[in-house]
Amino acid sequence: TPHINTRVGSSAASDVYKRQGQDGESDGSRQYSIALRGGAQLSDKWQAKALASYGDSKVDFDKEDFVFAVEYDAGDFVLGGLRNSPDQTDSAQWVFGAGLEGEGLGVSHTANISYVQTTRENKNTSFDGVTEGARLKLGYSPSYTLTMDTDLSHHLTARIEYEREDYERRDTPPVFGNTNQKQNLDIFSLAGEYRLLAGAADINASVRYDSFDDLFETALTWRIGAAYDFKSVQGRLRASLGEGFTAPSFTELFGFSPANFIGNPDLKPEKSFSWEIGWDQSFGPANVSATYFSAQLKNEIFTYFTPNFLYTPDNEDSKSDRQGVELAGHWAITDQISLNAQTAWIESVFADNIERRVPKWTGSLSATWQNASGWQARLAVDFVGEQNDQAFSVFDYGYRLVTLPKYSLISANFDIPVTDRFALTLRGQNLADADAFDVYGYHKPGAAGFIGIKLR
Repeated sequence: TPHINTRVGSSAASDVYKRQGQDGESDGSRQYSIALRGGAQLSDKWQAKALASYGDSKVDFDKEDFVFAVEYDAGDFVLGGLRNSPDQTDSAQWVFGAGLEGEGLGVSHTANISYVQTTRENKNTSFDGVTEGARLKLGYSPSYTLTMDTDLSHHLTARIEYEREDYERRDTPPVFGNTNQKQNLDIFSLAGEYRLLAGAADINASVRYDSFDDLFETALTWRIGAAYDFKSVQGRLRASLGEGFTAPSFTELFGFSPANFIGNPDLKPEKSFSWEIGWDQSFGPANVSATYFSAQLKNEIFTYFTPNFLYTPDNEDSKSDRQGVELAGHWAITDQISLNAQTAWIESVFADNIERRVPKWTGSLSATWQNASGWQARLAVDFVGEQNDQAFSVFDYGYRLVTLPKYSLISANFDIPVTDRFALTLRGQNLADADAFDVYGYHKPGAAGFIGIKLR
């Protein structure tokens, strides 16, 4: 039985992304998207699905001018203000995907293919730069379950992947240093996971191997975890530890923008080791969880300012140590009303310095009401504590540390069903019009309201 779902979305914003600069000019953006999803039940054990989507956006931005734009901030003259300019980034993205799932010979099979093509053009008064990227990904996963009895079962899953990435950028007119690039990368990956369910115990272990041609060394990562249910107290103890690996993107390696950025082809992949332990507790219609985690990051990729007045990514020499506590809770007050809350405390340090753009405290609180007819309302408050960032100072001849203030954002959503397949949506964000900063020099959007439609 074939079926097709269609989703069409669009949003437009003007003068909402306020940025520090001459007269505090606001820069606008607009984006459109359309997606088609379909599927078919081929037999009682096999089904297929497919996706196609297209997105288009335009975003205005200003140059960070280290010669002409000087702003006065906190009693110091800070070189590196944003000069008002008609610069713009145009982006377009196509996404295609298909998958096949089913069972045969006692094994569950999942196969998928996806293709993503992206074009991005940066425009300003004297320079145009076009970046094109494409990614083809093929994957196959067989899974097998061996059930010994009602309290004992073994689960085995394997994964094989092939990924091809193509990257090309062209500059008009040509820029010094031959910043034009044409690169490609073939990635081959193998992974396996074993899971044991034995009564109240749940144990799992996984390993993954990635090969990156000759661009990076091969990576072998792993993770193990375990959990145990204490049914007498309705509690669950869990813990895990493992290693991670993240390769630099083509933009970080070979990207370029004459306004502010040049890539670094000598970047190394980031590597990490982390562990966590947590407890989940149920109290009838309510449940809470607490987690302590610790992680160490090696070769962290950061951005610094070069003598050529450009930003470029590089690897940190020191390791980054991170630890924190996360608390979360959910309470189903009635069948129609529920509350959700969460908070996190994070301490992130590298080279004895507090990590940039990592707030020590974050949290959120939301209330949701919904009924059987499809009416739904949600009110939420999100909190972000103080965090450090960097600004370029004419007196320091380099970066100086600044503190971004804490802020809270209030948002609300409301769904009004019109028919079984059609609903009117109302959404408000930053209803208190709070000033919010996550990056020095850039404001979050102010108060805004949206009206939309939803098709089911």
